[in-house]
Amino acid sequence: MDSHMPWRQSGRQVRTVALWSFPEDVLVETGAPDGSVLLLTRWGEIRVTDPDPTTVESLRRMSFGPVSLENVLQGVADDRVEDLRRRLSALLDRLQHVVVRSVGLADGLGPWLSALPLTPRAVFRLAP
Repeated sequence: MDSHMPWRQSGRQVRTVALWSFPEDVLVETGAPDGSVLLLTRWGEIRVTDPDPTTVESLRRMSFGPVSLENVLQGVADDRVEDLRRRLSALLDRLQHVVVRSVGLADGLGPWLSALPLTPRAVFRLAP
């Protein structure tokens, strides 16, 4: 899950930034006695079992708007970052049908593109 890709603009290279969020109609419920997170979506409930605190925080933030996973991973111990990145990536792959993907230029000057899932089988993949 690479959240930055190079892009050339008028003779200069600009990084792209990938963001993840939930549509307005997805509700995130935390605080269950078993520690799970419940996502209430237009296509039903999705329970995320046994999430670590970083995953819970990521899902919670995604309910407020676009989130950079790099920002969520800041403050995580260096020896855990890659494992958490893999776990978040796997979870977000499973949740593609309820996740809005946004891509824009890191300099903030370029346009943003957001892909909103319209079916329960929606898949979004960036070309390498």
